[in-house]
Amino acid sequence: MIPIAALTAPTCSSCPTTRHRWRWASLAVRSRLAKPEVSRAAQLGNAVLRARSPSAKVQGILALQAMASVEAVDQLFRILSDDPAALDDISEYQALVRGTRLLRG
Repeated sequence: MIPIAALTAPTCSSCPTTRHRWRWASLAVRSRLAKPEVSRAAQLGNAVLRARSPSAKVQGILALQAMASVEAVDQLFRILSDDPAALDDISEYQALVRGTRLLRG
């Protein structure tokens, strides 16, 4: 049998090294909790806004349409509001129009 004191000694809260470890662990947990998870639709919307080529933007818009979710439609409207130049390219314009029609059913 292993004495209980031997098991609890390394985790003693009065031990300076243990307190130091707990401080780092709590910082790691807080930093992990501070960053909210980004949805797939938001990641795809960000990629569309960063894309330089119209064909890449169209493919991203089509992928958002295929998701057919509320978040995807929100991203389509975000693309419309954040990238008004998307309306200048006819293929992007057509893809966005088809995507925003998802709301009407």
